Amino acid sequence: MEINLKTSRLVLLSLVLIVSVTTVYVLSDSEKETETVIYRKGENLLYKKYDENGKISNTIAAKSIYQEEELAIKVSDLKLDIFTDTRYELTANSADWFREENILYLKNGVSGQAKNEKNEYSIQTENLLVDFKTKIALGEDIVYLTNNGSNVRGKGIKIDFNKKNFNLFSEVSGFFKTKQD
Repeated sequence: MEINLKTSRLVLLSLVLIVSVTTVYVLSDSEKETETVIYRKGENLLYKKYDENGKISNTIAAKSIYQEEELAIKVSDLKLDIFTDTRYELTANSADWFREENILYLKNGVSGQAKNEKNEYSIQTENLLVDFKTKIALGEDIVYLTNNGSNVRGKGIKIDFNKKNFNLFSEVSGFFKTKQD
């Protein structure tokens, strides 16, 4: 049986490619993935951050990256999800993502919702700074909050995603409907 050298090289190369394509890397418990980032300048961004249990902690999706600087990645048409036992969903026309500091500055029109099995809140403001380390958001602009017949307006807000509460800083007005026992 005669084996052609060129054919044997092709067979060997094919085997190497098949093995490398089908190799799957499985993370052990001590090597859990902490984040996934997929983006291309000028196109889109998809980011997922995982907690210590391997559950998704937050995700960022944006339609385009219009400028990448040394300190921040500037994106447009952003959607942010923060997961605790309540799901927080925020959108913004643009944002600056300070990835090293784990901070996202949402700007030029921010709206969002907090959803769990009992309640659903809506928020509208101009700008909001989200710190992923502390899971706290801060804003200095006028804020509108609505929930099940409640409408509240204030200037400046602090949202604690872990404690599931918010504080309005000043100029608070509107009405708040309490739960009836």
